[in-house]
Parts: sequence; structure tokens; C-alpha cells
Amino acid sequence: MSNVFARWGRMAAGAAALALIVGLGTSARADYAYAFSSQSISGLRITGTTGGTLVSTSTTAADTLNGSGASNSAPLDTPQAYTGTPAAPPQNTFTKFATFPAGTLNGTQPTGVTTGALGNFARGDAVITSTDLFGATGAAAANVAEAYVNPGTATGNGGWSITSSFNTGAGTPGVAATFNFSNDLYAATLGAGSAAQASYQFTFTVKNAAGAVVFESTTDPINSGLVNTTTGSPPNTPELLQTGSATINITGLAANQAYSITITSGAAVSVISTAVPAPTSIVMLGLGLGSVGLIRLRNRRVAG
Repeated sequence: MSNVFARWGRMAAGAAALALIVGLGTSARADYAYAFSSQSISGLRITGTTGGTLVSTSTTAADTLNGSGASNSAPLDTPQAYTGTPAAPPQNTFTKFATFPAGTLNGTQPTGVTTGALGNFARGDAVITSTDLFGATGAAAANVAEAYVNPGTATGNGGWSITSSFNTGAGTPGVAATFNFSNDLYAATLGAGSAAQASYQFTFTVKNAAGAVVFESTTDPINSGLVNTTTGSPPNTPELLQTGSATINITGLAANQAYSITITSGAAVSVISTAVPAPTSIVMLGLGLGSVGLIRLRNRRVAG
């Protein structure tokens, strides 16, 4: 019987050593969270007024990555806010910057995402390229937010605003805003400890001479969001791509009055991913502990 336990002991010791070696060589599973939000507005015109005057413009960008980040602003073209391991993309990059390890997205890549190496990053950016709200060309602007962590937490924001004054004419005012839009939202996760959220918002706010809000619009399809916390191989939710034209009728205005209009756009992302031990590491740990138990049992039997 002692020979049997001796053989068990030798086998257990070998298994324990193998488990230790494999366990040391196995890292946490590559769970991650990724989110992207981009909005481009062009041909933005305010019609039905007796003229208008530009008051102010603003562009903002901000990001955070594991507690650190940047925040920038400028009237027309804010410096990009970027924190991350990869080199920053060029200023005013409104397409996806992220690249993923081959196979990470289970063979289904979101639009604009390629394979390759990637490190944690977060960014935000925005630009106003035209302020011609009351002219034939119309105003134009774009913003973006994007973040990737594996693991970690990150946020990104990019926004812009245009404020102008205008007057209504005689009779019933028929003021309207017309514009073209191109929107892209994507949120992908891998692992139970990961979550990703992407959204954009486009708002019209009109105030009277006394500063009271008389009209506000935050309607789809120019305001949307995606939240992804599904466990499994991404993409867990479809990419949201929207392109088209829209008209917002500005109601509640009186004739022969002065008003101000502020148009704002904001892109935002938020991601979180926690490191989870790989399943093989857990199996090896269990094998190693079991082997230690056999060794102890063998020693007690031999001693007895």
C-alpha cells in the first residue's frame, strides 16, 4: 500500500509543479470595453427670420483614463483631449481611431475598425467649420468621443455650441432649422466585468429678450445612445449609423420680437472593464490545490 501512495505522491507533485508553471504563464483574460460616438452636422440654416447675428461660438474636449485626463476649449477648433498608450490620432479625426487584436471582435468588425495592436486610451474633439446660420451655406461642425480599456475606466467628451440672435417679422412667425446629419455610435464589451456606453445629443434652445426659454428641442434622430453590458463575444449590440436631413419647426414665437438661439452638440462615451482570471488559470489553481491535498494524505498514511 505504501508503494501505491508513493506513486500517488510522485504524480501529485508533478501535477502541482505543472499547475504552478502553467498558472505563472497564464495572464488574466483579455476582457475589454470600447465605445465610440461621432456626430457631423452640415448645412445648418435658420429660416423665417428677418436676419440674424452671430453672438458666440465654443468647442470643448475632455477625457479621463484611470483618473487622469485633459480638458481643452477654443472658440472654433479646440485642441484634442487625449490620454493613452498609443500615439494620439491627428487633430480633427472624427472616424474610429481604435484598432483591435485580431479575432477580438469574433470576426465582426465595426465600421472603420481594423485589426492590430491597441493600448488603453480616451479622447474627445470638436470643431466648427462654418457659422453661416442665416446664409445660403449654413453652419457646419463635428465632434467625437472614443475610449478603450483592457482593463480600466475611461470617459471621453467632445462638444460645440453656436449662439446667435434673430428677429421675427410681422404675422405668424414660421421659423425653422434645417440641417444634414451623419451620426455613428458603437459600444462593445467582452466579459462580465465590462460595460460601455456611447451617446450624442443635439439641442436647440430659444430664449426671448427677457432670457426665458420659449422653445427647446432634443428630438431623434439627432439624440441617441447605446449601452452595452452583455457578456459574450462582441459586438453585443448593432452599430448605430444615421445619415439624413431634418427640419425642426421652432414654435411659440411672437411677431416682431427679438430672440436668441443656442445650438449645442455633445458626444460622450464611458467604459469600464475589470481584469478577470482566465478559466484555464482557475482550473490549474484547482489542480494544484488538489495535488497538495494528495501529497498531505500520502504523508499521513506513510507516517502511520
